[in-house]
Amino acid sequence: MKKKVSLVLAVALVLTMLFTFASCGGGSGLKTGYYTISEMSMEGMTLTGDQLEAFGMDPSTVYIKIDGNGKGEISLAGDATELTYNDKEMIFEDDPAEYTYENDTITIEQDGAKMKFKFDPNFKG
Repeated sequence: MKKKVSLVLAVALVLTMLFTFASCGGGSGLKTGYYTISEMSMEGMTLTGDQLEAFGMDPSTVYIKIDGNGKGEISLAGDATELTYNDKEMIFEDDPAEYTYENDTITIEQDGAKMKFKFDPNFKG
């Protein structure tokens, strides 16, 4: 009888752990909401959001929206595109890009360019 109870408890524990990990959305830890462009680097030159605006880019048109469950959208100069993500990559327009997430900032590096998007709880898209 003790063995059956132990077995049932062990199976219940394993199932609980599996469902807990499955609901984590790939373990990315990304907050849901909007992340706006805060910095862009390419070929040794780095521009902040204010500098990008001075060059004619409207920072409000460059953002990432995280919906959760591995889905969201990215807008580059006003053209919003669906994206999917896991704990290492964001995929948009069938093109995977590695990213990191630290201090509420998503950093995407692709083709020698680096873009940083900072979580913005006040942004409405």
